[in-house]
Amino acid sequence: MNLPSQDEVLAATRHIASFAGGAVLMLGLGTRISPDTVTAIVNATGAVIGDTITLVGLITPIIAAYYATHAQTQTYKVQSVQAMPGVEKVFINAAATPALAALAVDPAVPKVEATAQAKEVVAEIAKKAA
Repeated sequence: MNLPSQDEVLAATRHIASFAGGAVLMLGLGTRISPDTVTAIVNATGAVIGDTITLVGLITPIIAAYYATHAQTQTYKVQSVQAMPGVEKVFINAAATPALAALAVDPAVPKVEATAQAKEVVAEIAKKAA
């Protein structure tokens, strides 16, 4: 089982903190705006629109956290670097994760490869990933 990296955890934590901050803000606004006013606004917009707004508000931080953690994986970072102009090669050593090793042996990704000393080890790690 691969545990998330520190970058992935920090990215998700930022989004969870944003969600919690939004919840605290809404609770704070609840003391400033009368519940009757909020109820009147929701009733005026209709139940479907009110439910949709609530659903979007709940789902958005979850989706944002998912994409943030995805963007913090080693594989994504290496793919981003190899796509930069001016980068000729990205070399992967024997300490590679299975996903990163698979990227290093993939012929469709010519700018990412294993170091000369680690080619056999990286190929074995990549086989385990498949």
